[in-house]
Amino acid sequence: MENRPSLAPSDIRFMIVGAEKSGTTWLADMLRQHPQVFVPAQKELHYFNHCMDESPHLENYNFTKPVDWYLNFYRAAGPGQTLGEACPAYLWDEAAPSRIHDFHAGVRIVIILRDPVDRFLSAYRYGVQRGSVIPADAQTIYTKYRKLLLERGLYFGQVKRYLDLFPREQVAVFLYDDLRRDSRAFLLNVETFLGVSPHLPGNVDEDINAAGAPRFPILSRAFAAFRRWTRAHKLTWLIEPARRLGLAEWLTRARARNKSRSAPASATDVSVFDRGWLRRFYADDVAGLETLLELDLRDWKGKGPDRQV
Repeated sequence: MENRPSLAPSDIRFMIVGAEKSGTTWLADMLRQHPQVFVPAQKELHYFNHCMDESPHLENYNFTKPVDWYLNFYRAAGPGQTLGEACPAYLWDEAAPSRIHDFHAGVRIVIILRDPVDRFLSAYRYGVQRGSVIPADAQTIYTKYRKLLLERGLYFGQVKRYLDLFPREQVAVFLYDDLRRDSRAFLLNVETFLGVSPHLPGNVDEDINAAGAPRFPILSRAFAAFRRWTRAHKLTWLIEPARRLGLAEWLTRARARNKSRSAPASATDVSVFDRGWLRRFYADDVAGLETLLELDLRDWKGKGPDRQV
């Protein structure tokens, strides 16, 4: 398959913008296997978000890179393929929607939303796994990681920013519950929205958002601290020399070994959190989202039994 000789922003046809811990990685992996679709091999390009995903108080160092830097990730696409990427930071980051719109106003936007309480608990577990969240009592978590964990489940404003910029027919909102219920039907609906033929990969039924607890939490925290340090001091230029020396590959392997499933991620204790408090925290936002999208979100209001996450 020949690489595309040149690319323009209008060649990028879709963006899977989030939410976090809602199946966006799974969806990108499924679409990557579609013969009519091209999704870059690198996960989450982080080009349109102004703030860093794990350090929302820091500026994203990719934000000021030229358009050609971003388009270069699509050079391996074949003629006629539908191009797009997935990056959950594009949903919560306030600058991302307008920047995407300025980049290509005709792009299709895919949003997957998950019960915000379940999403919070899943993000907490993932943060502990990554080392970006240090376990503590609930009030400390709510306060210290408000932007990183709590506020990313306030979907109303996040979705509205896209609906204010893009025509409604260009924005598709899907629910994570539907993905869990029937992954095949979910994928087919996304493919219909993107205008590509139906295609179900052999691993379409694989586990979604599977994660493992780290063998050595202190090692995960050290990796996270190093990432924050390089970003805070704008030392990301060290990454390329590290790759050439093989250090980046060694760190990647070490981190992967530490993440291996010596214990399931669900073993991370979430009993410190008051689900009732979380339901109340998100209640007004969920009500507003119901009106905005004309959806029935009663399952997000805690009227039934709490689900395992």
